[in-house]
Formats: sequence, structure tokens, C-alpha cells
Amino acid sequence: MRIPFVLSIFFITLWSMRGSEVRAQSTAIDSLSHAAYAQSYSWQQLYHFAVLNKVWLKDEVKNNFNRLDADAYLAKGNWIDAQGATQLRALELSTQGKTNVGGFSVWGKFNYYRAMEDSTRLRHQTRMHTDAPVYFGSLKNNYYERNIYSMEAIVQYCFDRQRLPMTVGVDYRVGNHFSNNDPRGRVADFQFDLSAAVGRVFPNGDIHVNFLYGYGRERVGVGYKNDKYANNTADPLYINYYMNGFGRAKDQVRDIRYNDDFIRYGTDFLFSREVFTDHKVFAKAGWRYEQQFFKFYDSSPLTYTPLNKYKRNAYDLDVLLKTSASDASPRVYRLHAGVVDGRDYNYEIAQNNYVYRKETLLLEASDRFKNISIKAALGYESTASEDGSVAISLAYKSLKPALEINQQIPLAVKAAIIPRICLSYNHVLDSEFSLPSVFIPTFTQTIMQHNHLYYTTSSYRVGAGLDYQLNNVQFGNVVLGVYADYWQPSTKVNGTNYIAIPGDDRFQAGVRITAFF
Repeated sequence: MRIPFVLSIFFITLWSMRGSEVRAQSTAIDSLSHAAYAQSYSWQQLYHFAVLNKVWLKDEVKNNFNRLDADAYLAKGNWIDAQGATQLRALELSTQGKTNVGGFSVWGKFNYYRAMEDSTRLRHQTRMHTDAPVYFGSLKNNYYERNIYSMEAIVQYCFDRQRLPMTVGVDYRVGNHFSNNDPRGRVADFQFDLSAAVGRVFPNGDIHVNFLYGYGRERVGVGYKNDKYANNTADPLYINYYMNGFGRAKDQVRDIRYNDDFIRYGTDFLFSREVFTDHKVFAKAGWRYEQQFFKFYDSSPLTYTPLNKYKRNAYDLDVLLKTSASDASPRVYRLHAGVVDGRDYNYEIAQNNYVYRKETLLLEASDRFKNISIKAALGYESTASEDGSVAISLAYKSLKPALEINQQIPLAVKAAIIPRICLSYNHVLDSEFSLPSVFIPTFTQTIMQHNHLYYTTSSYRVGAGLDYQLNNVQFGNVVLGVYADYWQPSTKVNGTNYIAIPGDDRFQAGVRITAFF
């Protein structure tokens, strides 16, 4: 594939231009080492906020911060949703960084993800659009491989003596997902997003307006390697199922092939302002519209048969408060609220059939006390999905507290260890579930009951990690780390359909190498 090669050339070129950079005014961020900047929850929360919203790249992201990450991990266990894999081996490689070239501030990231899923069943797709109403699946566990390449880039330049910032962002992704046993499937996808923002800087803050346009496609095809399964209609494990709605599944042994062509656009209003003494607030209010058009390609005069048109509106509010950068680390508080409304038009019944709504609220706080970093979070989520034609619905509300702590312990002048622990809990506040038992296919009953049991059962997560940090080595700071996470439901999960019952736990462990330069 040519795309990864082209992107690697882009980043090599960007790195080679570092010698001609023009440094911005030194700040408290730039005085930190790259490793200290990356180990601080406060700085990293601000870093991800600035990169996500793009327009504060110049002043709120450390100059010349570059990192290279390699992460290999495995996961095993049946405490997963209907799309999960009971066994997973994955490798992730990424590089990202910011530099100044002339008067331009430039940030870029390239990421490669490869996963080998030993057993995926029920819902098979790219996982880009988890609330989409059209997908395919099977009751049999399938082996899947996934290769995903993604690239992000941001370029910012200030005109009119640093008072008129212009920001351009690009987000590109290519994915290839396939199974190699019966029933076998292949899903190819790509997406491209382009955003542009214009702003105005004032003595005590700034304002920006951002516009986004994007498009993409998912191409799906399902078949068989063994002919004896291709003509099977008796064994439900080897039957493919096609879902068009939240619960309208039907048997379809052959000819599951369709495209999902989607477009998206939206706008954001962003501003920042210095308040009180040594405090600065950042805020973004945004809207995104996305249309997903599912089509079955055939030999008709139109060249395709329309299946479903899914329209999705997302509203987003993101506010961050940064205190003074005392003790080489600021206090950071963040509030994020979002609403997603989805509604389809099902061409098989010529009317709206599926509705989806999700409401989220997340409060986060990060601080540092001497050599200890702390991040606390409290999240709320309300999700509701309903299929009108078959009277299937699932709704649940949950509260999600979380806490993460790390401590830097010097071993010598050029080395340190950083132990880390994290705790989180998913407490289900309320749930509703409707699944009529009459004339509902086995596949629909299984996938709906599985997700009902998984999403409406409280659970907890315990994680730990240990990093070994080498400072001032030839290639910059290097961190070697190991980590493990464990998930378990707080009560035993019971159900009448034994193949729909999620498992008792899940475990994940991995190793990570990070180099800062």
C-alpha cells in the first residue's frame, strides 16, 4: 500500500526541517524536559485539548516536543460487548510532534495499528460507526485481522503581527479488516476530514471560528471458502445475518455486499480568555452533521439499491480551565458535554425506523504535588436505541468515576522509575429493555440480549503500570514500560440464552517503548 510510504516521507521531511525552525518565546512548557512533560497528567490534558481543537497549537503545546511510541499488548476474556474479540493481539506504532518552521507552527501524527482477533462474532464492521443501523454478523466466532493507518496534521500561521491566526487541519484514515474462516468477510474503509479556522487575538484572549468538511466510505463483502457452508441453512452458526435497523435482522447466506458512503460537515466557535490572576479558560461549542448512505450495488439502471440513509447530529461543549504553571505543572479542570441524535430512513419499509440518542458529561481534574501526578474524573452517560418496526429498544444510564496516580522516583541522575495505578467503576443508574420473543430471529435475540446484559451491569477496572525512564541518552529520553488492566462485572451475569451471556472478566497486558527527541 502506497499510503504509509507517502506519510512516512511526509514525517521524515518535517523532521529534516527542524534545523530551520524559529522558536517561539520561551514558556514554562518549553523549560520542561520532554519526559516530564509527557508524565504530567496536567500538561498532557492540555496537550490533547489543544491538539483536538487545533486553534491553540502555537501557544499551548510544547515546542519541539516529539515522541515515538511502540506498544504491543494482548487481551483475553469474555467481558466484552457484542462487537468485541474474546482474544486479541495488537501492535501499535505512532509518531507525533510539534515544530516551528519559519512563522508556521506545525503538528503531525502518524499511527499504525495491527490487530489479530482470535474470536469475533455477532457484529462485524470497522468499528468507526458503532451506532450505525446497517451491519452484518454471525453467531460463529471468526478470526479477524485489522490494519489501520491514520494521519493527522495541523498547520497554523499568524498574520497581521500575530493578531490574525489561520489554522488548517487534515485527518486521513485507511483501514483493511478481514476474516479468513467461514463465514469470511472483508471490510475496507477510508475517511478524509479537512478543517479550516480563522481567529482574532486580543490582549487578554482570542476567538476563532472553525469549519469542517469530510467524506469517506466503507465497502463490505461476505463470502465462504468452503462450499458446504455456502449452501447451509440449517446450522445457525454458519449463517450470515444482515441487520438493517436496531433489530431487523434476516438470514442472508449469500450476497452480503454493500457500501456505506458518508459525508460530514460542521462548525465550531472557540475562544480563550485570561480570568482572575494566572488563570486562563478555553471553550469550544461545536456541531457536526453526518449522513451515512448504505447501498447494495447491483445491475439495476441506478447501479445500486438503496438500503438505509442514517442522519446524525452531534453537539459538543468543551471547556478547560488552566491555573498558573507553578511548580512546573498547572492545575487543569475540564468539562465536556455532548449530545448525539441519530435517525434513519429505511428504504425496505419506506419510513423512519431506527432512532438513537446519546448524552454524555465528563468532569476531569489534573494536578501535580511534587513528584506525584493525579488525575480524577467523573463521567455520566445516557444511551437509548429503538427500532420501531419490531418494538426492540435498549436504554441505560451510568455513572463513571475514575482515578489515576503516578509517581516519579529518581534512581540516579539519569534514571527514574514511575509506578502507576488506575481505578474506575461503571455504575448503572437505570436501564430499560424491550425484546418481544415472537418472530424475532436467533441472531437478533442473541446480540440484543448480550448488549443488554453487558451495558446494564455495573463493573470495575483495576490497572497498574511501571515505567523505567532513562534521561539524556544519545537519542533523548527513553521510557520502557509494562502495564496490565483487569475488568470484572460487580455481580454475576445471568440469562436464559447461554450464548448471549457475557463472560466473567477480561485481562489485558502489554509492553511499551517511548522515545522523546
